Amino acid sequence: MKLPDDIVEEINKLLKDLYGETDSKPNFRLVWSEDQLEHRWTNFTDEGWQLVNPEVRQLPKYRQWVQEKHILERLTVVPAVKDNDLVEVLSYEPLWVFENAQGPTVPSIPVCKFIIENVLRAIETQGQRVKYKDPNSNPAESLELQKANIEKIYKELFANETEVGDALAVREGVTVPSKITSTKES
Repeated sequence: MKLPDDIVEEINKLLKDLYGETDSKPNFRLVWSEDQLEHRWTNFTDEGWQLVNPEVRQLPKYRQWVQEKHILERLTVVPAVKDNDLVEVLSYEPLWVFENAQGPTVPSIPVCKFIIENVLRAIETQGQRVKYKDPNSNPAESLELQKANIEKIYKELFANETEVGDALAVREGVTVPSKITSTKES
């Protein structure tokens, strides 16, 4: 399900505000797989005919692999390698496709932030320094925040748990009929 353009623009503005830009391009962005094109060197025409000499053409970026899904991308430097067919020096590369086993999922700012912050944290721990402010930098606040998050998750998962509810959930409930007696004397 494609989000309306104004919502995608709002998410992208927030991502730009949170994570900055390079060469006037946001470092992270949310895109629709069907809309993305990129300039590449190719040996074939759009119809599939082989060319005598390679030429630069605008080609679909994701459409042949990912259909009708949102993708979170990161702006990266294209490494100078011999067999590189990309034309640009900076390219947006996919970080996350919003899908699960049931199909497409809806992107949101909290999910985008979670993915980006984990990627940045992983990069930082590999020795590549990236400006990143760890939300857990204050140990005392971090511990309290973690406890609050765990308590919230626990309540969401187990708030209505009882022995009867558990037994019925796994189809092991047993009823015991009893004789109801009236306290009213005839």
